[in-house]
Amino acid sequence: MSFETRFQDLTSLEMELKVFSTPFSVSPDDLSPSLQLEIIDLQNSTLLKERYYNTLDLSRCKERLFLQDATMKAILRINSANTLTPDISDLVMKRKCQATETQ
Repeated sequence: MSFETRFQDLTSLEMELKVFSTPFSVSPDDLSPSLQLEIIDLQNSTLLKERYYNTLDLSRCKERLFLQDATMKAILRINSANTLTPDISDLVMKRKCQATETQ
């Protein structure tokens, strides 16, 4: 059974599934008559719109906080590295004292 035939039912239901994933970006004209009035009512409800977009903002906020944490760690690491100064003479002395094996 090929991929196309296996998921053919999903392709035919794509618009109905979109209603649940992004209800405020679907055009009622693209839906079946049984869903048109429902989506119009939903899209015209200010309270539901606010809740939907607040939920989206909250999930984006969590992503931003994660990125900010990662960014802050990187900045701290870079700043720490900038304040370090290598002791070149000490490193050279240690390197000179190491015996090399010859084969």
